[in-house]
Amino acid sequence: MFPFNGNRTTYIWRIGESILQLSGLVVSEIDQQRAQEFCRLYQEQKDRFLLSGLAKCEVSTDDLLHLQAAGTVLLSGVQPTINRDLLVAFARELGGLLHSYISENFHNIIPETEVGSETGDWLLSLVEQTLRGKGEYLSIVAREIGVPLDLLAFFAVYLTRPLRQAAAPTDKSAFGGWQLGYCPVCGLWPRMGRISSEDNSRHLWCIGCETTWAFPRLRCPFCLEDDQGKLGYLKIADTERYRIYTCDSCRRYLKTVIDQGATEISDGGFDAQYLLTSSLDVTAVFEKYIQDFVGFAAFDLQDSAAAKRYREKVTTQT
Repeated sequence: MFPFNGNRTTYIWRIGESILQLSGLVVSEIDQQRAQEFCRLYQEQKDRFLLSGLAKCEVSTDDLLHLQAAGTVLLSGVQPTINRDLLVAFARELGGLLHSYISENFHNIIPETEVGSETGDWLLSLVEQTLRGKGEYLSIVAREIGVPLDLLAFFAVYLTRPLRQAAAPTDKSAFGGWQLGYCPVCGLWPRMGRISSEDNSRHLWCIGCETTWAFPRLRCPFCLEDDQGKLGYLKIADTERYRIYTCDSCRRYLKTVIDQGATEISDGGFDAQYLLTSSLDVTAVFEKYIQDFVGFAAFDLQDSAAAKRYREKVTTQT
């Protein structure tokens, strides 16, 4: 597996190529029943550990409104308090589920040498850097423990989901005014989209915290391109259920589910759709489209200049 070399664009392209490996693993080894069973058991374990006090985070309405008005993601201003022992227990439960239902390659995702307090130290460091969107750190860790980067990233994202959700508001209307393409809670780019066949509206889904938010259908969430001549989609043979929406300005893509009324997807249902559509990633990569590495936040969570330019572009479009 390749290390991060400081060149983000080159790194993204190489990650795009590595999707073929992970996608092949998922497509060849997982079926619909196993994917749905993994998602069901994961949700049960995640909710159980959250109720047990895995993570806590208090966010006032005023803080939420202030961050949203500034276009700043929630986790840049608040951090959850984490129960170390429960984190270790949850990590081992997650590792077992991934090994049983996704791939046997997850058997050593938590190094056997990491025992006792050292396990907590290792996991806390992994969690801290993942919450900050530091994908470069994951590359270093993957190389040190001898685990493929794509597998470690997959593990890290699902490990930190309950921690991100501890900070997210339970009221789904809280982000009704959010107009940006990255997640308002954790700052990750969307991994899937959903278009309603009833009103043609589009919602984006974050794999990091399961937040969904409305976003214009004829606009690229990654670069905000709205020239319809540069936006399109790859149609999937033999199905009207899925499309790969693409942007020729930034060369990114977004897997998208076309809802058919009664088949509307709940938040939890996106996970199964994400797992079962990895062949779409292969199609997109072969067509020279890319996605940012799942461990990268869209921008530095500490309000980078790039994030400010992105938000300014949104302002000029509205």
